[in-house]
Amino acid sequence: MPDTQPTTPRAILQPNPNPIRRIISFDGGPQALVSVRILRHFAETVPDVLEKTDLFAGVSFGSFAALYLARAVSRHVPAVEALDGCVRFLDDFTCATRANACGILRMMSGLGPVDLSSQVMHVFERWLGDTTLAEIVPRVLVASFDVQAWKPRLFMNFSVEAANSDLSLVDMALASSAFPMAVNTHYQPRGGALGGDGGQLVDGAVMINNPTMTALSAAFATWQQRKDDALVRDFQDMAKLRVLSLGGTVRPDPSNPWDEGSSWIRAATKLMRTGPVRNVLQMPEHSLYWGWFQWNVLHPGLFVNLMVQAPTSSVDFQTHHILGEERYRRVDPYLRPTFEAFNILFKDPATVVFRADEFAQELFDPNNPSMEARQVRFTQEWLARTWCEPDT
Repeated sequence: MPDTQPTTPRAILQPNPNPIRRIISFDGGPQALVSVRILRHFAETVPDVLEKTDLFAGVSFGSFAALYLARAVSRHVPAVEALDGCVRFLDDFTCATRANACGILRMMSGLGPVDLSSQVMHVFERWLGDTTLAEIVPRVLVASFDVQAWKPRLFMNFSVEAANSDLSLVDMALASSAFPMAVNTHYQPRGGALGGDGGQLVDGAVMINNPTMTALSAAFATWQQRKDDALVRDFQDMAKLRVLSLGGTVRPDPSNPWDEGSSWIRAATKLMRTGPVRNVLQMPEHSLYWGWFQWNVLHPGLFVNLMVQAPTSSVDFQTHHILGEERYRRVDPYLRPTFEAFNILFKDPATVVFRADEFAQELFDPNNPSMEARQVRFTQEWLARTWCEPDT
């Protein structure tokens, strides 16, 4: 059930006395279902992993985790209990986003989105309540994109403008997760709850699905404006940073595309790749000679998945080379196509939740020799060694 413990307000820009600064970043997409389970596993051996975190950052699905955990820390909820709640929150959201027949027809006709607004609003209100950004103690950042102004919108409680912010966490979650064609844009009038000049806000994943560098850049930019904020100022000292980035990659194998999907998809794809069709279209033997039909119809969501997820590896590359292995770790296991958003909207979201539990348990098996399981074990050791080192 959602936590109901009273909030202990604190001035948003009150300096944290600890000189080591810790950031947890959550990627967008259904892979966040696995990310929060992995962090829950880490909390069993590093029980103060949330309490020691200075900044939670997220986008889309990941923004739900960032907002919920920042709220839980503000309410002094123990890490394991907070992460249990976070897992249930994301599970509830996932199960609430299955499209009905009318929504599917509306989207397929091209006349409107699936429109899940009422379902997701209910879930957000249940788990985030009426909490405002001004009540959140740790720093938090979620990303959205304004298609009206054609620029990013970052909602955070450590900028100069947010010092007395009354932004609703529900509004922030809606703004960061309105994926085009699945959900209608989150409209904000001028001077509305999200401030600024208003606009039409969509899922921040269209801008960047891995918000790690966005969080660092926002902290650096704020330091230029407000040099009396000790936490933001300390972000300038790279030696003081510890960054944990949580994500995942849904990576179908396009060279064997009939490995997943229904029988008609497998048959149609095989026909396109072999026999007379290949000869008629003069397809090169060793390339994917694909047009919009293969990318979008035979493999629904594959092109969108490619555009959204591919840039996350660039962010990982940049952050790794700036901070180094002792100050930065990323957990991003390869996930089966079960975790594609398409399967949540049009198939059975309960199966996606079940697979997230199943896959997480496989990762936690100490005898699992896979690269993903070893990555989890190495990161857990890194957390115990660096996250909890003395703040001196």
